[in-house]
This record gives sequence, C-alpha cells and structure tokens, in this order.
Amino acid sequence: MPTPVAPLQVVAPIVRTPLPYGLFSVLGFRGDDSGEVWRNGVAWETDTCEEAGGIAQWQQLSAEDIANEVEITGLPKQLNRNRGADGAASPFVVYGHFACSPMSYSQDEMQGKALDHLFLKEEARVEQALWTGDLGNVPNFAGANGFAAPNNVGSFTAKDITYAIAAIEQYLAETYGSLGVIHMSRQLASATDPNLSKKNGRLVTSLDTPVVVGTGYGHNKIVGTAAMVAYRSDPFIPSNVPYDLLDRAKNDMVAVAEREYVVGFDPCGLVEATITTAE
Repeated sequence: MPTPVAPLQVVAPIVRTPLPYGLFSVLGFRGDDSGEVWRNGVAWETDTCEEAGGIAQWQQLSAEDIANEVEITGLPKQLNRNRGADGAASPFVVYGHFACSPMSYSQDEMQGKALDHLFLKEEARVEQALWTGDLGNVPNFAGANGFAAPNNVGSFTAKDITYAIAAIEQYLAETYGSLGVIHMSRQLASATDPNLSKKNGRLVTSLDTPVVVGTGYGHNKIVGTAAMVAYRSDPFIPSNVPYDLLDRAKNDMVAVAEREYVVGFDPCGLVEATITTAE
C-alpha cells in the first residue's frame, strides 16, 4: 500500500524587489488631489524654445555695415507675444489581471492578486507605451499617432554609447535650454559603460541629466526629452460583482485592476541617437 503523502504546504511567496531607475524614478506623479482635471488628456503652455537674440551697440557697427544697410537682428525691436508651442498628452489605461477556476480563490483574494500584478508590471507597460505609442498615446518616441518623430543626431555603436549620450545632451542644451531626461534600455545601460552615477535615487550623467533605464524600452536607440509631466489615478477594480468577469469559454474567473495614466513632456528637444549594435 503506498505511503500517504500530505499535500504541499502553502507558504508566503518570495518577496520581489522592484527594478530601480525606471521611468517612475523621474516622474513626480500628479493625481486627482492636484485639483486639475486630467482624465481626458491635458495641454499646457510651454516656454519658447527659440534662441535668444542679441543687439550690437551702434558704435560697434562698421562703416560698411552702415553703408550697406545690413539688417541687424533685433532692430527694430519686435515685441510680439510668443507663447511657444503648446504641449499636450493623451490618456491611456494599464491593467493587471489574474485568472483561476471558480471557487479556487475568494473575490478579494483574486482582486488582490490582480493588484499585485498591476504594481509589479505597470512601470514597464507605461515605458512601452511611451516608447512605441501602442496605446494610441501622444507624446511618444516612435513618431506614432500623428506625433512628430525625434530628431536624429547620428548612428553610434554600443562601444560609443558615451558619445551618443554626449550628442543628446548637447542637442538638449542647444534646443531645449534646460535640464532634460535621457532614456535607454536596461540592456544598453548594463552592457556598456556610459559613465552613469547614482544621485538621490536616480541615475544621472556626469552633467547631472537624469537617465531612465526602461524595461519597456527598445535596444536600438537612446532618446532625449525635455522635462516630463505625469498623472495617474488610484488603482481601481472595474467590477466587484462575482461572475461579472467569468470567461465562460474556459470556465475561468478573471480579476482585473486598472490605473489611468497621462505622461507627457515639453515638445521641443525630442531627440534620438541610433545604436547600431548592443554588444
């Protein structure tokens, strides 16, 4: 007669450590407590990204300039109001889910597991949406959904990734004129030596530009953006009614946990460097 064997004892799961330095490391999320209505998307007025002008003193003009009536930038002074380009960002939803056979878990347990899934994977999914625009979202890094594609500063090998970052920082300085953000995949950041350091919970370049190393980013380019803005809702459950989410084809119960997002950045300064290899 076979020896009876007790069923395996269920114990507490292994604790997971979130991946550091992803997109959320540079986003200070705003939510419903901000007093702003944002769930249909947002728009904002940006500062201009045009270069500052200069006017020479008349004593510095040469006789040839005066004789030829050379046009001097800024003369006559033009005081037209210039708002710059308006920024805008559209909403999207990220969700976590859990499925099991009926009666395997209580409704609360299923919802808890769906929330765990959301919390574990939402950052990478937001990164993917930002990189590809695959949720119909603007802005994005792919030139999708009618949004302008990044300007390209050149092609670099993975061995020259430091030069790619330098080119992006120079472009941001000249075009945006303020501190921006650099985005790259974890593979590029860990397989190369881009001279990054840690500061206040972020990765930064030697010039203190924040760097996002995204799980949801591709490996074929590095992207630079202007400063970013983000909104997200509290997580919510679409239904608390048992059997509302019953998959009758498979006889599975499904729980879903959702969160709404809006992620944007000032439109000027969007730039990319192509990476030809990831060796």
